[in-house]
Amino acid sequence: SYVPALIARHTDEWLWVARTVRLGTQSRFRLDAVRLTLPVSDDKRRDAHLATASIFKQFEAWIREHPEQWQWWNIRPTPATSVRREAATAETRHRVSG
Repeated sequence: SYVPALIARHTDEWLWVARTVRLGTQSRFRLDAVRLTLPVSDDKRRDAHLATASIFKQFEAWIREHPEQWQWWNIRPTPATSVRREAATAETRHRVSG
């Protein structure tokens, strides 16, 4: 989403991105923050898209620096999950209505 960059561009505020880095095996962390330079032109929407690209570029650099510290999931519901969710919703509606 380019909304954070669009808000920063619209309000003429700074845009910061941050990460934490685990230090060793203990519960010690370092916080890193980077202030991004926002492009400024007559087209705020285009500026926001360019700023969003720089956000992704920064995160890509961080992930490449410490890939073992990053984890994400792309979980998509399976048909069975959707059927169970619909059944639970129908049961809840039945209890509420009557």
